[in-house]
Amino acid sequence: MIQSWTDDTWEEFEYWTEQDKKKLRQIKKLL
Repeated sequence: MIQSWTDDTWEEFEYWTEQDKKKLRQIKKLL
């Protein structure tokens, strides 16, 4: 499967990696 990210999406992902580890785990589950 090919996953592509927009610049905005990637910036949001990076924000969550730094700010909220619990939210990051939830996001990764969805991916």
